[in-house]
Amino acid sequence: MITEFRQLKQYLEKARMGSFLIVPLKYDENRLDFTWLSANATLAPFETMDINESVKQIFNGKDRANVMSRYKIDRQTLHSHLLDGKTSDFFYACEKGTDDFSEKQKFTIENAEIYIFHTQVAFLSVEIRFTRMSLLDTIVNLGYTDSNVDYFYTDEKGRPQKFDFEAGLVKMCGYSGLGLFFDTKASIFLDGYTYTTAVIEKRFENLDTMRRIAFNLHLMVDPEREVEDRSEEDVNFTYAVKDQTIGSYRWGCCITSQTISYIVADADMDIDAEMSRQCENGLPVVLLALYQKHTCLRFKELISITDKKKTNRLKTLKRQMLEFQAYGTVTPANISRWNNVRRTYRYLLDANAVGEAVDDISVTINLLSEKQKETEADSQMPLSALSVCWV
Repeated sequence: MITEFRQLKQYLEKARMGSFLIVPLKYDENRLDFTWLSANATLAPFETMDINESVKQIFNGKDRANVMSRYKIDRQTLHSHLLDGKTSDFFYACEKGTDDFSEKQKFTIENAEIYIFHTQVAFLSVEIRFTRMSLLDTIVNLGYTDSNVDYFYTDEKGRPQKFDFEAGLVKMCGYSGLGLFFDTKASIFLDGYTYTTAVIEKRFENLDTMRRIAFNLHLMVDPEREVEDRSEEDVNFTYAVKDQTIGSYRWGCCITSQTISYIVADADMDIDAEMSRQCENGLPVVLLALYQKHTCLRFKELISITDKKKTNRLKTLKRQMLEFQAYGTVTPANISRWNNVRRTYRYLLDANAVGEAVDDISVTINLLSEKQKETEADSQMPLSALSVCWV
């Protein structure tokens, strides 16, 4: 209720926050190169207990049906790449022309992960920390196509120095043959996904309180602000189970097509531990939904640029799409033993219209089959028949 929300204001003002900035990528099979990742990152499987073992086996297995490789890049390696061998304790994201080096524009870059799926899609996830939501709003600029931000790091004397954060990330991914999924001149975060977590000290007594705070995080405004926005229709919420002994909730979550936002209660205010838990347990659920969405988009793109006269290429694409339907899709009923995880995953699929995209694959496969038959029939047509056609 609004009463509890206002009572929590003093705690919300001290919230510790972090985000995973998720950028969709793609690659061509003949250009994918694991050399840089093998030397600079650590290969790591999904280990979360929130996802059923049968699903984890699909993504962690070593057989032909394996569909994902996950690489972890530590803070020092990431900094060294972005800053030409240097590292920095703090970074700033400032609106262009302002050079606002205040606390509210300060953030840290923690580490990164790269997820490579066998369907020629991949994702970069960069973990950042900050104290005010205005910082995240400046970076993501949600709802706008233009990038209006300059990035700075602090050198060994504490002086701000400008650097190109986004170009550095793109260049790093390029070492492995990975490129932006949507290659435009806009910000790389425009078509990305933002996963935000805020930690406060006190637990929650009412669902509405968590809804208000989590919705604020989605809007990228400070969690203690009283705001209303009835224009958004693709918003859903999930919650932790109420602890019946102490009569309160630990977390609530707001899910949309481009953001997922958690408000979490932790007496120790340990943002490091909470971000680690979210990375291992929550992030894989989000990535499974995004992987299915972007795989469908990638197949559409590959079909549009494929020479329809090349029978072998059509057969390969058809086989890959069938394998994706058979091995690469996961339904909400099978994702987890926990109801709130299943619900979160279902909302992610719905918000991104994944079900419709996967169903559309069947239509595409049928069209490919028809085109394949036509191509094969043309190739088997006798020379005399071809001559008649030209008369």
